[in-house]
Amino acid sequence: HFPNANVGLTTLSNDIVPARKWCPLERAIAALGQYVSTDLFLKAVGSKMDYIGLDYYKRSRIFWRPPFIRNPKDNPINDMNWEICPEGMYNALKRLDRYGVPILITENGVADAEDKYRADFIKEHLRYLHKAISDGVDVRGYFHWSLLDNFEWAWGWEPKFGLYTVDRETFKRTPRASAKVYKEICKNNAIKIEV
Repeated sequence: HFPNANVGLTTLSNDIVPARKWCPLERAIAALGQYVSTDLFLKAVGSKMDYIGLDYYKRSRIFWRPPFIRNPKDNPINDMNWEICPEGMYNALKRLDRYGVPILITENGVADAEDKYRADFIKEHLRYLHKAISDGVDVRGYFHWSLLDNFEWAWGWEPKFGLYTVDRETFKRTPRASAKVYKEICKNNAIKIEV
C-alpha cells in the first residue's frame, strides 16, 4: 500500500568483547555472542531494509566461566551493573555500517538514579557518534533514552534512565542536572568538551 515507505528494524547491539584479549576461548565466545545477538538476523533480512535502528547501552566483557561477564575496574558501572563504554557504540555503528543502509540510534541511555554519570555519558557517546560519522558511517539520527523515568519492560520502575525524575504518587516531573546539559547540546547542535 505504501511503496515509498522506509522499512527497517531496530536491533539491540551492545559491544561484546573478550574479558582478556589473549584468551582464545573468550575471543571465540565473544565473537559467537556478537554474531548470534546481531548479525545472524541482520544477514537474513539485510537486503530488505531501508535503515537499521541501533539500541546501544553497554559493553559486555565475556569471561569463559561464571559469572561470564566481568566488568573492568577502569570504566564506570551504571545502576544495572552494566559497563559504561562510549567507544562500544562506535564499534556497534561500524559493525552495522557493513549492511550499507542508513542507521538511526533509536535508544542510548544510562540507568543512573543519582545522575552522576548521565551528562558525561551523553557527551562521550555523542563524541563517538561524531567519530563514526566522520569515518563515513551513515547515521541519520540520535534518540536519547529516555526523557522520563519509565517502566522498563524487564525491570519495572527500578532503573532510572530519565532526564526527568517522575514521582509515582503525584506524577510530578523534575529535571535532573543532565537534562540541562542535553538541552544545551540540542539547542546549540554542539557539545562543549573541556580539555
